[in-house]
Amino acid sequence: MRTQNLVPFSNGFRLGRRAPLASTFLNQDINRLFEEFLGTDMVPVGVSAIANPKVDIKDTKKALKITAELPGVDEDDIDIELVDGGILLRGEKVREKEEDSDDEESGYHLYERSYGAFSRFIPVPFDVDEDMVEARFKRGVLHIDVHKPETVSRKTRKIAIKSS
Repeated sequence: MRTQNLVPFSNGFRLGRRAPLASTFLNQDINRLFEEFLGTDMVPVGVSAIANPKVDIKDTKKALKITAELPGVDEDDIDIELVDGGILLRGEKVREKEEDSDDEESGYHLYERSYGAFSRFIPVPFDVDEDMVEARFKRGVLHIDVHKPETVSRKTRKIAIKSS
């Protein structure tokens, strides 16, 4: 059996189209399973909350509106790319250097904040023109608006149901 047959896809993918970054989907799903089953306090070592940022995706008539939580990430450390079939959100939460350490033997009693690189692939069910994408970042929340081409808006129509 081919690996791509095992990867779950959202309704956004067209049949017959190969999904980009299939391993990213699988990684995200496995991380989400650990978080949902064990709770976020029991996620395995090495799997941080920042590695798979949480997103909300809203489909409106004119645009796909994506909101991603990226607390503690600087705007300069975020990269948004258009790839075949969707948007790739990547970046890194960099650990701040501590310069006020008075005692060389001091250390952390508890260390829960996560740092490191993250990536998230967001499938888009239509072809995207780079001029139709807008992104804003404010207080740790990234907003991406992917405006739909007019051809996508016109393809939606209601189908009447006939009685037998």
